Amino acid sequence: MFEHASACLRLFISVALMSWLLIFFLHTASGFSIRDFAEIQSSGHREKRDMVQCATDPASLQTRRRMGIKLTKRQTYQIRKHNVVAKGDMSDQPTLVELTEGQQAEVIAIYGSYFREKESIAITKEHSRMARNTIDALVCESVSSYDTFILAKNTDGKFVQVVQLPDKNLQQYILQESCLYPLSRFVNGVSCSEKERDVFALIVEPETNLITEGTIVVGCCAAYQTL
Repeated sequence: MFEHASACLRLFISVALMSWLLIFFLHTASGFSIRDFAEIQSSGHREKRDMVQCATDPASLQTRRRMGIKLTKRQTYQIRKHNVVAKGDMSDQPTLVELTEGQQAEVIAIYGSYFREKESIAITKEHSRMARNTIDALVCESVSSYDTFILAKNTDGKFVQVVQLPDKNLQQYILQESCLYPLSRFVNGVSCSEKERDVFALIVEPETNLITEGTIVVGCCAAYQTL
């Protein structure tokens, strides 16, 4: 029994000595210590925290907002191929790009303020109708609607794709108007006709291959004095 205990003690001492020698070798020969394991693990956690902070940091979001979201190579090729078929005529209807899941997530994170859920539009319409009834309708009556454009013309008269996220129940609802009557029923000598107004929207810019903010034109009703 004594011999068995002695053998166990010798084995324990041998294992402890080998472990100490291994730690000493790693520390002195390669400059690596056990503390480094903890630092590496801690560094990994810090990197994850930094990524989360970067994604939600206002300054970072503003920078990404200005830079836009790049299209994939496949999407870029799709647009380029269409332009060749259209012989470079950008006034032609562009091909529609289907956003990836990653791009949709970026759109929501960076440009989420452009989008509304369908259920919230009924309230917005009511507020808009009340505003026109008290101000604009005193001169020219109009029919207004919030539409989910897929294609619209920019200020250069070229068609661009307006980004929509129907799968996420998020879309860009853009107000446009048309005149109800050609002449004002309330003010003499005033005609009512449709004109264009500029509206900011999130679009697919085919010339830069970016998902970015841009200006599109929509209809509105304006009053003109009849000479």
